[in-house]
Amino acid sequence: MSINVELKEAWQYTTDLFTRLKELAVLIVVMCIPILDIAIAGYYTRILGAPSNAKTPPKLEGFSRLFLDGLKLAVVFIVWFIIVAIIINISGGLSMTWVGDPSEYVDSLVSILVFGVTMFVVSIFAVMSIVHMFKQESFVKAFAIKELLNKISQIGWAKYIVFLVCVYVTIYVLSLVM
Repeated sequence: MSINVELKEAWQYTTDLFTRLKELAVLIVVMCIPILDIAIAGYYTRILGAPSNAKTPPKLEGFSRLFLDGLKLAVVFIVWFIIVAIIINISGGLSMTWVGDPSEYVDSLVSILVFGVTMFVVSIFAVMSIVHMFKQESFVKAFAIKELLNKISQIGWAKYIVFLVCVYVTIYVLSLVM
């Protein structure tokens, strides 16, 4: 399948939600309410758990289930990023202050580099773990390292990493614009 076909199908999938105005309105309202906005993450997980050949987004129903799935997503991300916190603490923490001493400047750059690389490496597994958990409908599958490695290998490491870089660049650009 060519990239043009995939992008066209992705666009159609996304715009289909905009034809269901009641559901879209509910998503927008819920997104504005603290704590309840976790259900938005739950809806995201429902999209992840849908069959890969699905032509339309899933219906917005079962709000309590969406909320619980959103909580699962949050817990998995927290667990994965505890690893980042541990590595940063082991490496001496983030010494990102520079007062003028050149050695402090180098320390600061090294800390930022260690943090960035650690975040990216952990995110490689964290993102795949979320998808794997909801496809398999099992919380434990989010931490099945061998299965995650196999899934990434099936996709191809280079393709997967390029995809993640594209996603992160897109998020960065959108954050600058918004």
